[in-house]
Amino acid sequence: MINNNMGSPVTGEPGSETPCLLQNERGVCVLYKERYLYSKYDPSKSIKNIISNLSINPDTLILIFSPVLWYGLEDLLLKLPQDCRIAAIEYDEELFYLAQKTLNDIHIESGSDNSNKTVESLKNNILFFNKNNIKSYLDYINNNHFKKVLRLDFSGGIYFNRDNFEKIYSVTQSVIDQYLKNKLTLIKFGRLFSKNIFKNLKQFDTNTFLLQHFEKTIDKPILVLGAGESLNQTIFQLKNILKTDSADRKEDSVQNPFFILAVDQALTPLLENGIKPDAVVAVEAQLAIEKAYIGKSVNSNIPVFLDLVSRRHVSEILNGKKIFYLSDYSKKEFLKPLSENKLLGKVIRPLGSVGLVATEIALFLRKDNQIPVYISGLDFSYSAGITHAKGTVSHKRQLSIVTKLKSIFNFEAAFTNGTTFINDKSNNRMITSASLSNYAKLFTDLYADEKNIYDSGFSGHNLGLEKKDIQSVQDIQIKNSCTNFYKKLSSEQLKDNSLKIISGYLENEKKALEILKDILTFGDESKYREDKTISLAEQIDALILPREYLYLHFPDTPEKTNRQSFLNRVRIETDFFLKELK
Repeated sequence: MINNNMGSPVTGEPGSETPCLLQNERGVCVLYKERYLYSKYDPSKSIKNIISNLSINPDTLILIFSPVLWYGLEDLLLKLPQDCRIAAIEYDEELFYLAQKTLNDIHIESGSDNSNKTVESLKNNILFFNKNNIKSYLDYINNNHFKKVLRLDFSGGIYFNRDNFEKIYSVTQSVIDQYLKNKLTLIKFGRLFSKNIFKNLKQFDTNTFLLQHFEKTIDKPILVLGAGESLNQTIFQLKNILKTDSADRKEDSVQNPFFILAVDQALTPLLENGIKPDAVVAVEAQLAIEKAYIGKSVNSNIPVFLDLVSRRHVSEILNGKKIFYLSDYSKKEFLKPLSENKLLGKVIRPLGSVGLVATEIALFLRKDNQIPVYISGLDFSYSAGITHAKGTVSHKRQLSIVTKLKSIFNFEAAFTNGTTFINDKSNNRMITSASLSNYAKLFTDLYADEKNIYDSGFSGHNLGLEKKDIQSVQDIQIKNSCTNFYKKLSSEQLKDNSLKIISGYLENEKKALEILKDILTFGDESKYREDKTISLAEQIDALILPREYLYLHFPDTPEKTNRQSFLNRVRIETDFFLKELK
């Protein structure tokens, strides 16, 4: 069994500010700040009962709050599946010191079921964080993909920092939920994303730019516009501020106090009201998004921030300069040759919503955190019958199907399964869904603490930002016109050498797939089996594993599946991607 040989840990007298260890017949209790952290009669009984009834699934993160004397750790380790990990957190400095010393002194007596494990191997399963390295914990859960989190309150020490523990647990759940959503998205759209990457790479030319070159280039207020209902009022205000009905505003016009960054569906309503955004953000990979660019958007020559996995034809429709970034693919082995040559664009964390991506880009573009960022149209909710702002593709679609029997209002979206009512930031009755609410929550988690970012929308979820009307910008003396941004937009395009690297990369991928196709078809009889010093399986793995696009969208992984079934499916994928590369 595990013994806590604490030697002589620092302990205070009852009533002091140092944890006081009190021995009784059934163990050691802790008295701290006039509060018992365990039962005075049987300190370990409660947590051991909880652990004995646990059922731990694979790929679970065990999140221990306030471990103090680590009662129940042995029982937990005995039940822990191999692919699970333990993370412990303590905010209180005195309790962290006591828990750290206790953990260091833990040893396993001979005869225990765990006797074959060393102290060091046990510690490898336990990561212990205090209030000073919470960021390290957040990095850990973002870089290690778990399917579930299991919370265990190991002592009454949670009482002293209950709100902090609740927040950590909530953030952990959000990260895991987002990972699982991203995984499901990859299963459904992974092949399309990979296909779009190659299509976009093939269209790289001297009119192509990378987002990392535009960091801190905007030195005037940025206005991020989504396509929610609050966009209607913001457009009305913008027209008054700009005092123009012309869409031919010059890029350095002093009339425009904002750098306007619009999401895809907000573009057409803006142009139809004589407001030309400075740039558009495109994320969507599917064909359906092209409807958002019908009308005045065609040949509007507006620069567009494009995800490398987004729909290729968007930039062709706008006929503007292309600024590429990448989401969640940066660590994929098949893109390593481009990553090493800094040809992938800045990596944007996977956010799922074009509105969140636009906000992320806006914060990246502003010169410093003194430059204000205004948000509108990111409602993540809607009124009954109305899902988007006027002039968006959704609104026009409703207009086009109106008959004597068919209302202009889209009530189906309001009362479908999964929708619910909320009172929004203006105390209006609005409708939302689980996914929209999650986006709103994610926005709050990510940006509520950012400096000088304001909510200028009139409806929708409360995003945790200070409210500020965009008309307040008239009180700011705007002296700058984003000279650095437009200067780089004419000087940082990809050079011939970079284009040659990309062309060579695509050619190498095509050749590798031709080899893989032949080997999977003919096995040891393949003309590419010249080197017999390695096995057929080793040669196949060397070709497949670094090319995740062949299996990224599979629900299973190469390590946890029937190998022959996996290879059969990969063989089909080689034909698909060879067609794209040719």
